[in-house]
Formats: sequence, C-alpha cells, structure tokens
Amino acid sequence: MHSIDQYFQTGGARIHGRVWENPDSTATPLVILHGIWESWHTFADVAPRFAQKRSVYALDLRGHGESDKPEQSYSLSDYAADIESVLKQLPYSHIYLLGHSLGSLVAIQLAGDASTSTLIEKLILQDPPFVLPHQETEVKNDMQHLLELKRQPLEIVVAEFTSQPSTLERAWFEMTARDFLQCADGPFLAIMNNALTTETWATLLKRITIAPTLVLAADPADGGWMGDEAHALVRTNLPFAQIVDFPGYGHHIEATCTEPFVATVEEFLDNPMQ
Repeated sequence: MHSIDQYFQTGGARIHGRVWENPDSTATPLVILHGIWESWHTFADVAPRFAQKRSVYALDLRGHGESDKPEQSYSLSDYAADIESVLKQLPYSHIYLLGHSLGSLVAIQLAGDASTSTLIEKLILQDPPFVLPHQETEVKNDMQHLLELKRQPLEIVVAEFTSQPSTLERAWFEMTARDFLQCADGPFLAIMNNALTTETWATLLKRITIAPTLVLAADPADGGWMGDEAHALVRTNLPFAQIVDFPGYGHHIEATCTEPFVATVEEFLDNPMQ
C-alpha cells in the first residue's frame, strides 16, 4: 500500500510521520508511536496491514527518525506536547493510539491529560517499560552503555544487536541500528537523569479514565517488560484494561509474533464493546 511522508510543525519541534492514507475508509485512524532510539520504520511492515481498514500515521518522536532533534526537553510531557499538536492538526475528531515501549509511556501521558484524553477513542500499550525502583540502576547503566555504543560505526552496533539469539533477520537489526545511530542523545540522558517523568507510574495510569485500553505484554524471560509487578501495577491502577500475554516473545511483539499481534490489535479495534 502506498505511503507518504508528512511533517507537522509543533510549538517545540517539527515532527515527521509516515502516513498510509485510506480515503475510502470512514474508520477511526490509527496513530503509532515507536520506542526509544527507533522510528516509524519499526512498524513499516505492519502499518500497511492496519491501513487496509483505516488511515495510519506512524510518527517519529522528537529526537528520533526524521523529526527535529533538540538538545534538551525529552520528558514524557515534552513528547506528549508534540504529539498533541500533531493530533489537533489531523482532520479527525478521534483517533486510536498505539504506543510501543517509550511510545507507550508517551501514550499513557496523552491518555491521562485532559487536553487530549477525549481525542483518544482506544488505547493500545505494547510492552510498556515501567521501570521499577529496583531496576533503575541497571537501566541507567544500560543508557550509559548505549550512549557509548552510539559513537561506534554501524557494523559494531549491528554486531552487538545481533549478539543475542533471535528469530529476527539481520536486515531488521541493521534497520534498527541505523535508527539508533540517528537518534539524539537527549532521550538516553533524560532516563539517566530521572528527567523522563516526575510522577509515579500508578499516578499516570490512574488518570486514564476514558479510553478502553489493551496492554500487549511481552515475555520477561525473552526481554519483555511486563513481569508480575508490572501486571499488578496495571491491574491495580487501570483495572478496566485488557492484558494479553505473548509468552515466548520479546519486546518487539510486532516483529517476532506478527500474525497474532495484528489479529489481537484488529480484534480490539473492531470490537464496539471495547
């Protein structure tokens, strides 16, 4: 299916989007937000599948892909302000919002903000990385290592990305490595400096009171974030959310478990009761 590049000028940055237009559809469009260091490329294979029924907008967060890369301002509120501006420029009164990893945290921020919550008809959170207190030191160390890796040539990055067993092909890792090298330092520094958010995950989740929500949980044994504590966090603070587990599949469910991923998302979007 044909897609086009589109740029949106916001108050803080110019945001790039890859758009699959479906002019014959009256269905609610789907907006997709990727994870840290990635871009719209992450969803390049599945977006056309979703676009068979609706228009799809895969956006690059600030600091990523072809969007602007300011030196500072990489909190969830900063990301959300950009996306809010984009959403209000679209010719739709409502959208479906799918966020993966960092994008899922931005989606949570948007769904809990009074200025954008009414725009989001349904919310999909793919393996949200709720970093818990006992994980903070490890995550900060990972961010430091990634910043150092960003100074290395492409082949070194690809070699590290492919060093762990995976069902994904080398071309996928090469794509991710190129996006990684293109990413700004700010997203990593914000996590290292506790600048991503000043609020607890529980507080952010409790603010979501309107949008029906689907949580797609990758397997922690394969690098996923949704362990028992994260499941409990969602069940306690977002009790109406539907959680679907993908045992045996890691953080990138869309790439390693594509058919069930697409089917689960489509069923949620098509069901009028959700």
